[in-house]
Amino acid sequence: ILGAHLTVEYYTNEEMKIVGLIDSVSYEY
Repeated sequence: ILGAHLTVEYYTNEEMKIVGLIDSVSYEY
């Protein structure tokens, strides 16, 4: 259960990074 929780947090963090990159690109244009 603990491992699954860590995996979910990891993927959530990666998604936030991707969304942040998209927001940065959209802001520049």
